[in-house]
Amino acid sequence: MKILHVAQILQGGVGAYLTEVVPAQVAALGADNVVMLAAADQRAYFPDAPPGVFRTFPSSRRSPRDLLRFARAARLAIIRERPDIVHLHSSFAGMAVRSMPLPAPRPKIVYCAHGWSFNMRVAAWKRAAYARIERLLTPASDAVICISHAERRDALARGLRADRLVTIHNGVRADPDAVPDRSALMDPACLNLLFIGRLDTQKGFAVLHAAMRRLSGRPIHLHCVGAAVVSGDAAPPPLPNITHHGWQARDAVPGFIAAVDAVVVPSLWEGFGLAAAEAMRQGRPVIASAVDGLPELVCDGVSGYLVPPGDVDALTDRLAGLDRATLRRLGPTAHALFRERFTAERMNARILALYAALLAGTPFRDDADD
Repeated sequence: MKILHVAQILQGGVGAYLTEVVPAQVAALGADNVVMLAAADQRAYFPDAPPGVFRTFPSSRRSPRDLLRFARAARLAIIRERPDIVHLHSSFAGMAVRSMPLPAPRPKIVYCAHGWSFNMRVAAWKRAAYARIERLLTPASDAVICISHAERRDALARGLRADRLVTIHNGVRADPDAVPDRSALMDPACLNLLFIGRLDTQKGFAVLHAAMRRLSGRPIHLHCVGAAVVSGDAAPPPLPNITHHGWQARDAVPGFIAAVDAVVVPSLWEGFGLAAAEAMRQGRPVIASAVDGLPELVCDGVSGYLVPPGDVDALTDRLAGLDRATLRRLGPTAHALFRERFTAERMNARILALYAALLAGTPFRDDADD
């Protein structure tokens, strides 16, 4: 079995997903049987990629010219590599490959949106257009992986074919490779919180920033690991109770998680929420938006707390009411829930089982059957 992964961009969730999936598949299938097509300017976001796995195209920019180059590179990679499975990651890869004629023998096509574009907070006509594109392209997929039950429900509500949809929850490795000591960055007199990810509209950072502005003067400090990637929004003004650490290598993030009391995931839409899973892995409770896939990870009052998405008042009140003793009580429950449902080991076993079922023409039991 040979696998070709295709991604138009790696920075963010897609890269995090592939850093869990690709090495596991190389270990299971052999280095000659796993290939990844990605932009040359994105390789830094997968620094520990197995040797020889990369095939590249010039740029991750999304101008018409660059997207055409990406589509040509994807077709050429399929012709040259002759994979049994082509696994497409995110909307641009899904649209480019599923809309083109493929050479014979046709590989099986697996697509994962990593968060539906039709769930974005944009104009209703745009969401309808994105949903129509997904409906039209779904028949060109042999399987469409939904990374949460919420993603599957939303896909069905938008009319995507049920016989193509499979649910495989995202996951991260059961134990981080290393946990650097970041305790010196924290003020022990404060409740220390952490935001991980893009400082973009989707991730709700503006909502969190507004809440922290209202909490100025209280012993609560927010640490941010990430940077703006997509939206181009102007950066919010600095606040004395927020420290920005910039974009960090993925192996540096566990150190920040270990040093804080809780992680905040205030997303406005979120197919799954890898930052929440990473926090729970290390026994840190999560304060998250009650949106899309996040309530599948965060059980209110059990492994963290849920607040309405985009609600500055509710988020401010929840953060103001946190105390270290309660957060420490929630941590072990969050860790146990992670171990049961959201490890990369579990995810990778299910993805390989899906590939095998597609090639054999046999039924696949997915997370929706649990």
